[in-house]
Amino acid sequence: MKLNKTKLTSASLPVILGALLAGSVSTQAAVVLAAYDFTGAKGAPTTTGTGVTANTMTETGGGFISTTTDSYGLQFSLTGADQAAALADGNFASVTISSTNPGEALDLTSLTLTLGSQTSNSGTINNIPVTNTIYLVSDVNGFGSVITGTNTTFVNPATLNGRIYAADDSTSFDLSGAAYQGLASVTFQLHFSDDSSLSNNSFNTNRFKDVTINGDVTVVPEPSVALLGAIGLLGLLRRRRP
Repeated sequence: MKLNKTKLTSASLPVILGALLAGSVSTQAAVVLAAYDFTGAKGAPTTTGTGVTANTMTETGGGFISTTTDSYGLQFSLTGADQAAALADGNFASVTISSTNPGEALDLTSLTLTLGSQTSNSGTINNIPVTNTIYLVSDVNGFGSVITGTNTTFVNPATLNGRIYAADDSTSFDLSGAAYQGLASVTFQLHFSDDSSLSNNSFNTNRFKDVTINGDVTVVPEPSVALLGAIGLLGLLRRRRP
């Protein structure tokens, strides 16, 4: 049986050179790059991957991190009623992760969290349903557009007696697109909107917990290495000419 052979020509060189310059080599399979479960040390990361640094999650505006419920909370009274209002109200949580070593970069796949809400029937409140939505933005696009997610809306069917952290819902944001590959560093912000007017106490809050940022750490080839490879290929082409 005769095998087909691909002929290497000088026309192939720009394509090969481009691949060498743009390519990166993964140093690990997709893993947890940073995780926050809000236990003990409040907003400090509980897990960081090899070659990754992650800052303590910070609260801007009226948000707070509770070690009692191991979650981030934002009162219903402080949130906007829709996406535009949520991104403009100045209340959000933020986190930054970075590659640690020179010549390495982050290739992200997803950010996941557990979404919920906590309500109280203190005062005149009783059996009032609440719907909240969470939005993820980043500095990759200037915090301008919301990243696509699934299960980003949570419905707390009724306000219950006492301090209740309602049943949780797993939420995932897709970071597999080109904009989130090959990053030295990235900062995320998480914002809330809800349809509630409850404001009588701090127990009426939107909440999330168990934040995980997933992806790979990749090695970016030095341009000089890629050029040396291209020069070697060029030499091979010259020797192959009749």
